[in-house]
Amino acid sequence: MKICLLANHSSEGHEPESLGLLAGARALAAEGHDVLLVSPEDASAHRPGLAPRFIRRLLDRGPEETPPAPLFAPDILHAQHPFLAGEEALRLAAEHDLPLVFTAGRARPLAVPRTPVESAALLTFVDALDVCFANRCDAVVTPCAALAVRLFERGVTRPIHVVPDADDAETAGPPARRLLEIYAETIRQRRARGGGNPGPGGGSARLERELALAWSRVHPSDTTRARRSRGAFASFRDGVALTC
Repeated sequence: MKICLLANHSSEGHEPESLGLLAGARALAAEGHDVLLVSPEDASAHRPGLAPRFIRRLLDRGPEETPPAPLFAPDILHAQHPFLAGEEALRLAAEHDLPLVFTAGRARPLAVPRTPVESAALLTFVDALDVCFANRCDAVVTPCAALAVRLFERGVTRPIHVVPDADDAETAGPPARRLLEIYAETIRQRRARGGGNPGPGGGSARLERELALAWSRVHPSDTTRARRSRGAFASFRDGVALTC
């Protein structure tokens, strides 16, 4: 199986999120699958004031062994975040008619610290974003049952699976094997339907309305950004900055 993982956390960092991402990806590769990881470059190489640069690499192979984007045709996409990398995952899923899995509840890297008031207000928008994004995917993964129940109560209609996070290489094996089962079932269901993604291919108008409403509650005086076209997120290639 060819798996494409897309995340907003660098796979080269030393924070827990980055270490867990890399451990999980390597566990998938250890099961005999090709894993392409798309993530920001190492934070130490990032220049302040510029959008993050995303890089593509096959797990446990050198950069020269990573094929150009059109030559790596994944069987399934797995987005770790609903924005930036998530937007690219939606584009790829729609363009190539690929099944898309989303892990909800991931920590979200913030460029600047926020006050408690800002954080509380932003949570309304982020919750709506998770639900809207989840309903445009084929399946949803959460690290705990409590979050799965919350997503269901908030209106997620896609299949929701509980898969504990991997903290390191020693704990990554069982979650990776469970993910592979979910991937296989998701691909099977897609083929049984004869193609056609029930998420990314439709519901765009509803998504934009819900996000515009959620954003207006956070910033009532500025709803312009929430009404931008979906093309505002530029697709990325190696060495190209992702803008939004």
